[in-house]
Amino acid sequence: MRKQIFAALLASSSIGSAYSQTLPVTVRSPDTRITVHIAQDSAGQLVYSIERKGETVIAASALRVRLAEGDVSSVDVRQVWPRSVDQVRKLVATKAAEARDHFNEITIDVMPVSDAHWRFILSLE
Repeated sequence: MRKQIFAALLASSSIGSAYSQTLPVTVRSPDTRITVHIAQDSAGQLVYSIERKGETVIAASALRVRLAEGDVSSVDVRQVWPRSVDQVRKLVATKAAEARDHFNEITIDVMPVSDAHWRFILSLE
């Protein structure tokens, strides 16, 4: 349930004033009701917390990634890219002629600290 709430909240999240290229960052929904804070702890793990209308919904929690190759949760953050989108898309074969696509996101490019020889990009929308 907690993961479903997290995914739903992140789907509607957006960037507030997080235009720095390093962590920690704050991501806000376009209506500013939902705020996601992303940071990195001393062990190198990404940590997030979520607020809704100023009330904490999910306290600081680690983002963990465990694969067959092992735990790759401790990462080196390479780059942080904020992006904001507010556009209208034309629709075909629907009652509405167009739909607004309005969101902000943060993409965090990371490299696992472990012996893994690959990297992944975590994109929060």
